Amino acid sequence: MDKLTLQGSYFIPRTVHAKISYELWEGVDLYSGFDWQNQRWFRAGREDDDDRIFYYEKKVGMGLQCEIVDNCKIDFQGGYGFDRFFFEGEEYDDRGDNRISFSDGFFLGTQVNFRF
Repeated sequence: MDKLTLQGSYFIPRTVHAKISYELWEGVDLYSGFDWQNQRWFRAGREDDDDRIFYYEKKVGMGLQCEIVDNCKIDFQGGYGFDRFFFEGEEYDDRGDNRISFSDGFFLGTQVNFRF
């Protein structure tokens, strides 16, 4: 069980991160996870100063993370994104107003991380 890692976090009200990873070899990890994240911005020229643009997204995925050198990792990942939408309003309860929804779909990605 020394090679198995569980991570999880929850930030009020709607940000969730869960990840399980297994060390295949030293510096090489296989992982799977779930993310429910959001972002928000103030739109220039808005009529109501309290209105913001919100983006919500949920993702499940898997990946392989390899340490290239000390403090540098490369991450190959893929998965499925769903329940993705933008809306304009003051809070999450306004998610039906001025809403733009995106269809569910698969994603692939590569990421390089440097740590100092």
